[in-house]
Amino acid sequence: MKKFLIFFDRYYILFYMLMGILITWLNFFGATMISVYGYYIDFKNIILAGFDPKASIIGAPTFPMWGYGWLLLITENKIILIFIQFVLAIFSLWYSFKVLSQYNVISKTGMRVLKIVLLIALPWFAFHSIRWPYSISMSLITLSVFMLWELLFFKSLTNRKDIGKLLLSGVLFGLALNFRSDYYLAPLGIFIVLIIINIHSFRKMAWSFFWVFSVYLLLVPWGLYTKHATGHFLLTSTNAGHVFFIGLGNLPGNTWGIIPLDQDPRLAELIEDHYGEPKTTLIYETDSLIKKEFSRLIRNNPKEYLRKCSYSFGKMIVSGVYPGEFLLKERQKIQALDAWIQPGDTWTPEGSDYPRRLFLKSKFNEEPFHIFKYITFTEFLRLTIKKISYSIGILLTLISFVFLPIGIFFALRKRIFILFFLQLIILYQMAINVAAYNWYLYTSNIFLYLLINLIFSLVMIYEFLNKKREIKKTKS
Repeated sequence: MKKFLIFFDRYYILFYMLMGILITWLNFFGATMISVYGYYIDFKNIILAGFDPKASIIGAPTFPMWGYGWLLLITENKIILIFIQFVLAIFSLWYSFKVLSQYNVISKTGMRVLKIVLLIALPWFAFHSIRWPYSISMSLITLSVFMLWELLFFKSLTNRKDIGKLLLSGVLFGLALNFRSDYYLAPLGIFIVLIIINIHSFRKMAWSFFWVFSVYLLLVPWGLYTKHATGHFLLTSTNAGHVFFIGLGNLPGNTWGIIPLDQDPRLAELIEDHYGEPKTTLIYETDSLIKKEFSRLIRNNPKEYLRKCSYSFGKMIVSGVYPGEFLLKERQKIQALDAWIQPGDTWTPEGSDYPRRLFLKSKFNEEPFHIFKYITFTEFLRLTIKKISYSIGILLTLISFVFLPIGIFFALRKRIFILFFLQLIILYQMAINVAAYNWYLYTSNIFLYLLINLIFSLVMIYEFLNKKREIKKTKS
């Protein structure tokens, strides 16, 4: 066992690559956010048309961010896109683990545990197996934050190489914001922390400003494009109002009568009443209108909004992360024993009055060891892995959230600011989930950071207790 652990510790990247290939194969037809993919194609067309917003077929030229549209200029091949995502994800993971080990942030034993935990953390692999910008965005942010910490706290920044790396760190975060703008305030938060930490070092404060400036500089092209498209210089996409509004529906039975779906009738009614006709909620004008209505609703009923936030917080803690879908067919939304039925997705077995899912659930309860009579082994394998991944995601996320305050305490006490930066991003995403829209897909963005914080917290607790034990022995 010891030899295997040493072998795994040395070649863990190989294990991650193999697991990535397996999960990508099983989750290749995942349909999560597949409806948004058309918007990225739209951006590709807009870019090829010389940044002409009228080239948008869907009619929402400022939603979402355009990063994935640029990537589609290189290729639209799904296999290549997911390959790029995984290469970037594993490289960012390798770099972050290298930094954590090199500067003894987490002990050698702790790092081995972290590597093993991540191998069984199937949702992390599922997160990167979907064709979407979240994967690339979080990989770039991970690289950026770890580079920033290493350079500002362990390098002198007196040579061109280190200054170039600091610039690269800012560029990487800026690129990430071009893929997903939700985190556009996070660099500002990190910058404020850096200023507080280095209040007595003008030189480090200057380099911190250099970094944050380089981050937002990468959003200037997007701002110029949105100025051209809407007449307003924007740093984000024009869907914030939509997300905040339907997020009010996270609270079941809310007094506003809003449901947490894009097709919320109350939202459609708001647009039709104002414009006299249906209109997309994802353009600047409707986004501004919806933001104003959202503000009005919470001003008029702040207690209900607090109830919504409280409910979203609790739901976030226990809902886990994206586990993967592991579907057999593209765009298929159901498989054996699963819970989501759509018309045409079921069939009624001969001699039964129940559609396939209900029939299988009934048969599974009656004779679980004979289920292979009714589904193929591949279906059963996919379903089993999905349930395992779902359970692992809920368990690890729940434990990680519980240990988050402990991790923050030790990170600040020991001045390990790389952990504090990761914790800031965790708190930032938590704030989005609670105040805006709670969805386990959003929590998936911080899954890696939660795991790092969990292992860090456990190591700190172990070292603290061990130290107390040694002091007690010395006194006796």
